[in-house]
Amino acid sequence: MDPRAANEAANRSILRGIDLLGCGDEASVKQALEEFDRAIALRRGLPLDEDPVYRWGLAAGWMNRGDALLRLDDPGESAASYDEAIRVLGGLEPVAAVRHRLALAWNGRGMASGQRGDFTRAIEVLGEPVDDGQRVTLAAIRLHRSRVEAARDDSLADALAALALVRPLEKTEQAAAEIGLKARHRICRAWCEWLEKPGASPRPVDDWIAASSDM
Repeated sequence: MDPRAANEAANRSILRGIDLLGCGDEASVKQALEEFDRAIALRRGLPLDEDPVYRWGLAAGWMNRGDALLRLDDPGESAASYDEAIRVLGGLEPVAAVRHRLALAWNGRGMASGQRGDFTRAIEVLGEPVDDGQRVTLAAIRLHRSRVEAARDDSLADALAALALVRPLEKTEQAAAEIGLKARHRICRAWCEWLEKPGASPRPVDDWIAASSDM
């Protein structure tokens, strides 16, 4: 098949897969996985080094495959798919858009592996966010990392940082509002865990009851 025709066919499979993922039920997710596998197979044979669009598209297939596998409760294969996406993206010039996609891939790998280090790598790869979309992504990564087993101070710092990133966007961006709500919940839980610890001192905030109510 002509490379352009193969790439267009892969695009159609990706779009069908994304629509199926949106249905949410197991059967649809399994069908979505088949579409992503089809897109990957089509793009694997393309001249990836001749056109960065092909490499970008192949990485998208692996990332969507990782998402589908995670929903199907197969974290090992999901992490392996994200590894492939990271490898493919490594062949692109590290401009802001590529760093953003790499950060999303590392974040996805962290969701599959449960490893704090994967989220840390995502934060390092993304760097300083350059727009609202990247701010929301960074906030999501910090929120995800806050849930991984860690020192209480580190978990609280991640949740606070996530909230600070999305607070200016909460009234206009649905994703930001959702992250802000979850970050507040995580902060309150961290405070409660702190206070329930025998001999906990000093308190995380002076008036933690008022602060929790504000949250």
